[in-house]
Amino acid sequence: MDDESDSAKPHALHEIQAPYEVGYKHPPRHTRFPKGRSGNPTGRPKRPEGILIRDIFDSSQILKDGRKISTREAYLRRILKGAMEGNATAFRIFLKLMREAGLFRKETSKHPHIIYYDDRTPSEFPESYEAWKQKNAAERATQAGKTEAGHEPAREPGSCSPKPKIRNSASTARRKTSGAEDENMIALFKRLVAERKTIKQNGSSRSVTLAELILLKNCNAALQNDAAAFGNILRLAEQGGEFLDRDDPAKVGKPLLMPRKRFETTEELLAFYGASIVELPKKPAN
Repeated sequence: MDDESDSAKPHALHEIQAPYEVGYKHPPRHTRFPKGRSGNPTGRPKRPEGILIRDIFDSSQILKDGRKISTREAYLRRILKGAMEGNATAFRIFLKLMREAGLFRKETSKHPHIIYYDDRTPSEFPESYEAWKQKNAAERATQAGKTEAGHEPAREPGSCSPKPKIRNSASTARRKTSGAEDENMIALFKRLVAERKTIKQNGSSRSVTLAELILLKNCNAALQNDAAAFGNILRLAEQGGEFLDRDDPAKVGKPLLMPRKRFETTEELLAFYGASIVELPKKPAN
C-alpha cells in the first residue's frame, strides 16, 4: 500500500506544479478579479432616454405682456407674423399649413367636365331595364330589413322595455379633457387663422379672417413692387391653379356627354342602355 501511495504522490505534485500557460480564456493570474468582486461594479450602462416631441411643443413660453402660451403656439404666431410681413420662408410654411388644414376651397372650373343633353326617349331595352328595377327594389327591401333588425335594442326575456345604456365614464372624461390643451399644430393653426380682423378697403370696413388678411397684405405689397411679396403671390397663384392651361385637354381632360336623365347608380345606366362593362385582359409584364 505504501509503495502505491508513494508512486502516486509525484504524479499529483506534477499536476499541481504544472506551468500555467497564458492565452485565450487564460489571463495572467495577477490581472484576475478577486473572488466575490464584479468586473463591472457600476453595472450595464443605461440606455439614453428618448425624446418626446410633443413635450417640446407643450413647453411654456412667456409673452411680453406676461401671458403664458405653448411653444407650439409661439412658433405658429411667429410664422403668421412673418407671413404677414412678407417673409418668403414664413409665407411658404403658411401655404403648406393652409393646404394641410384643408382651408383652401376647391376652385370651380368655368369649363364643365360634364355636358348634359336632353334625352327623354324611353329605354331601348325595356325588358332588361324593368328586370333590373325589380331586382334593385328587392335588394333595397332586404337591406332595409337587415338595418332595422340591427338597430332593435336587445331585451331581456319577460321584459318590455329596452335595457338602459350604461355610459362609459372614462370616455366621457376623455371628451371633457380634450380641448385646447390637446391641440396639435394643425388644430391650433386652424383656430388662429380663423380669428376675425376688421380692415378698411375701398373706403368701407369689413371683417376678414387672419388668413385672408395675410393674403391681402401680400397682394397689396406686391402691387407696390415688393420683391418678396411678388414671390409669395407667385406661389399663391400656383396653388390656385392660375398657371394651368384650361384649354389643353391633356391637362384638364375632355368633357363627358351625359343624358339629362339622372341615374342613381352605374348599374341603372348600363341597364337603361343595355350595355355592360367589359374588362380587358391585362398586358403581360414583358
